[in-house]
Amino acid sequence: MIMNIEDLIRIIKEKFPKQISGTEIINPQRLLLGIDKKDLFKISGFLFHDLDCRYIIVSAMDAKEGFELVYHFSHDKSGIIINLDVVIPHKQPEIESLVSLIPGIEWIEREIHDFLGIDFPNHPNLQRLFLAESWEEGNYPYRRKAE
Repeated sequence: MIMNIEDLIRIIKEKFPKQISGTEIINPQRLLLGIDKKDLFKISGFLFHDLDCRYIIVSAMDAKEGFELVYHFSHDKSGIIINLDVVIPHKQPEIESLVSLIPGIEWIEREIHDFLGIDFPNHPNLQRLFLAESWEEGNYPYRRKAE
């Protein structure tokens, strides 16, 4: 049984000893785990199915080092929020869709695709959600301006 954030870290690191690149306890109820994009599907599946975490949302931004996506999950039994932090390169803005694992993620992936131009391979309906069909292709309103 998970009692605190240290228990949660131990359980996740035992399951994924080489896939967690960074661990930061933001506060006693919030954990940030750095992971590689290739491990996102299996770690999310473990949180969602095995640890019974609830998917909350995905945050995304265009940072200097790449596109940063933070997948937010809640372990409701303990009240701990787990954030999976993934950075993908500007030159290859794509990350596997989690729709087949978490159906409720479909619309936020479409929103991120609209505003940042990140592709989600295997998404069942990666069409525009907010931007008009006449919006110029390749013009993503949340991308940083070229420096």
